[in-house]
Amino acid sequence: MSVFPNEKELKPFLEEKIKGMPYCKDVWVGTNFEQRFYSQGRKLFTKDPSESIYPLPQPEIDLIVRDTSNKLFGVEVKYLKFNAKAVFPPRPDKSYYVGIGQTLALLMFGFDCVSLWHCFDSEDGKGDLGSILRYATATHKLVTALKLPIDYYALRIRRKRDIKEVVYLPLSRDWDELPPGLPPLQGKANPLRSIAEVKRMNEFLRLLLIINAHEQKHRLSCIPSAVEIVLKLLEKVDTNYYDLQNNWGKKSNGSLGDFNGKAIKGITFERIFAVPRNSSFSMEEFFQVIDDELTSGRYVIISLPKQKKWHTYIIYAKANEDYLVFSKSGKRTVFLNGLKSRVYKMQKTDILIYKP
Repeated sequence: MSVFPNEKELKPFLEEKIKGMPYCKDVWVGTNFEQRFYSQGRKLFTKDPSESIYPLPQPEIDLIVRDTSNKLFGVEVKYLKFNAKAVFPPRPDKSYYVGIGQTLALLMFGFDCVSLWHCFDSEDGKGDLGSILRYATATHKLVTALKLPIDYYALRIRRKRDIKEVVYLPLSRDWDELPPGLPPLQGKANPLRSIAEVKRMNEFLRLLLIINAHEQKHRLSCIPSAVEIVLKLLEKVDTNYYDLQNNWGKKSNGSLGDFNGKAIKGITFERIFAVPRNSSFSMEEFFQVIDDELTSGRYVIISLPKQKKWHTYIIYAKANEDYLVFSKSGKRTVFLNGLKSRVYKMQKTDILIYKP
């Protein structure tokens, strides 16, 4: 019987081990980008995204790690089990080159480094070190001979005294008495990171990871939720930061004014355009402020009506004379089209901007 029934069950185990490493700031497992948000974000790159080299939202990224210096690393995981019917030599159930293509594709996301982890199951005496060495050596030679810009590591998955362990197997050392551990993440630099589109893809990747993980905790906490998202995008707080929503709770009479003049984690927020709604409101000035903030690389928080109530959104880019706008409703990412026409119809709304 295998240590894990399948690769899907193995990846959360590796995630927990990575979280215990001193270099780890955040880790995401089994990342599949929401198609709609990904396709909207493509507008950030070119007027005709099909001409760009950034990737489709595939393959699923097994492990993404952000270290304490905010570098991003992508890991492709393959779980190799040994064929119990094989007499000699025992053979894994996958080829020695499995996963190389997926790992190369990760380079297009702009990771600092990418690596392929072959995780060899060693339960019930199968998967002896000699068989693992033959496979790992063959894979390493292929990656090295072709000078592929990826790192390759062999790992042994075992159960010892009913405790599941992962052991990194460096080809340069004797494997007999190695303790549990993980391979390094810092390795060969991604050669595509100098390409402008890939740099933008890396920026968008970071945004996607944070937004996908964020959650609006309470039905009426959209305002502090939006502020938390901005703080996360600015890397001022960790992805598990929810202090503002927890303090807000079920408050029902809040507004953007609750954060006017507040300094949080070195960022000072300011509510502007809190003036009466009428036809004399300067739309040109309103949208010019938004344009100036976006040009300066800052996000804008805005309040808009939603089904006879109000909801808070984040403007994160301009596209085709209008804006790309999103929010969170629970765990779901919410999108809004036609921001300009909505504001013109309202005759005004207020926004929350910020300064370092």
